[in-house]
Amino acid sequence: MKIAFKRYLGDDREELLESQAAERALKALLGERLVVCDRYPEDVTHAFGRPPKNWFPLPKDMVYPGANERHTPYWEWEGFLANARRSVTLCDFEGAGKRTAEIHAAGKDAFAKTTWKSWSGVIRQGQTFGRAIGDAAYIYIDRPPCLLVQERVRIEHEYRIFIVDGNPVTGAGALMEMTPNDNESTFDCKVRKDIRGDDVAFDPAMVAEYVIFAREAVKRMPVKTIDMDVAMIDGEIGIVEVNPLHLGQVGLFASDVDALAQAVCTSLKLI
Repeated sequence: MKIAFKRYLGDDREELLESQAAERALKALLGERLVVCDRYPEDVTHAFGRPPKNWFPLPKDMVYPGANERHTPYWEWEGFLANARRSVTLCDFEGAGKRTAEIHAAGKDAFAKTTWKSWSGVIRQGQTFGRAIGDAAYIYIDRPPCLLVQERVRIEHEYRIFIVDGNPVTGAGALMEMTPNDNESTFDCKVRKDIRGDDVAFDPAMVAEYVIFAREAVKRMPVKTIDMDVAMIDGEIGIVEVNPLHLGQVGLFASDVDALAQAVCTSLKLI
């Protein structure tokens, strides 16, 4: 077994602080068993931290991240679709244009993004999908379905909950400037109405409702270790999206990284 943590080497302040916090938390649990590196050893079995882009072939004995930590097709999951508070449809390029037109015909703006988040945008009524995506169309026009088209909704007080083996273990508001250094409780209670704003509110009641919601929603999902982004969607608690939970890869905000590392390492039977 070879457990390694790959340091973040970029210049983004938040990512650097998150990487340092995750490294510290894992080192406290794993001690000398954790190899801290700038490049993963060839015989790594458990690879924490941000992996290199287009990492292929993967190390032959790698256990973590597994398939569920690399890809979560949440748009196919009943537990997401039942709690999204809007329709979300996976489309190819032609289908995205048709679905956008249907949403416009119902009197609503549309929003679309790729399944791997390389592009996203609002398609307002009177605008076609092709015009909205612009020159990026050539990237997707001949691809298999990879565009998520949905009704545009109002998303407020977005919050990220980290779930391990079906249990919410920590969480934090989607405040881009916050890192685990700003954590004040297991489920940090700082939230922001508009993710693009600069207001910060302290709302333990809302956070408690989010945690209860996430605990129930994950029961209907096929993967039980995830991070779930929830929010008030048009005034009702719903799921924005679901991401793989690969410690060191996912944004932590002001979550309790020690609680998260403890849960992940316990789940992986490393401690």
